[in-house]
Amino acid sequence: MPFKPQPCITRLGAHKYSSVRYWLEWSWDGGTTWAQLKNAVLLPDRLGVWINAENMAGIVRPSQAANDRPDQDLENFFYLLANSPAQVRLRLTCGIILPIRRVVQPAVRPTAGTLFPTTLWYDAGAMGADDYVASSSRFYGSPLGSDERDDTDELAELAARIQDISETGLLEGQLPIEWPDEDIMLTDRISRIDGLGYDLKLNAGNAKKAPRVIGRTLLLTHDTYSMALKLETDRGAGIV
Repeated sequence: MPFKPQPCITRLGAHKYSSVRYWLEWSWDGGTTWAQLKNAVLLPDRLGVWINAENMAGIVRPSQAANDRPDQDLENFFYLLANSPAQVRLRLTCGIILPIRRVVQPAVRPTAGTLFPTTLWYDAGAMGADDYVASSSRFYGSPLGSDERDDTDELAELAARIQDISETGLLEGQLPIEWPDEDIMLTDRISRIDGLGYDLKLNAGNAKKAPRVIGRTLLLTHDTYSMALKLETDRGAGIV
């Protein structure tokens, strides 16, 4: 398998931060009984191990090593591998990075201005991790601590923020009007032009906002009294 082995997220103790790294075991009875196998190293470029014991016949069951049974020479790792290979199993517990990514896709909103969704891909870098102890792991349900992590909520919040910014519209322009009945002050908002039925409100995240008056120019002649309003939408997304 092309996955590179990574240290386990399981820790040695509740107040320690050193990983158990990896745990390699071997079975001599088809997977019924397991014992730790220390004479091996992980391969650096793939999910596999290299048994580097100088004498594989010296790898025996723990009970054999303790009792020094007479049949030890016939039931060691090398003998079983040569004569009963179906009974020999290896089990490696380590961390792996799966070739998938957690994707968050906000729903299309009515204020988006269009019903045709546009897809934008953003790489969140370190954000987006989903580290967990798999149910098949020997450490699943273990009292040992583990650095589990799920960034789903943070990704959803980031995606909503990007959507707010992407859907926010800006309006800049100048609007000549007849002399108004009421005073129009700087920073006032102009939401629509009733005579034309023209709505000036633009998207501001999941809401809408109208542009502010940032300048006034009086147009005074012998025959006309009018003014031009300079409008601009707030540039900060989500400002009301």
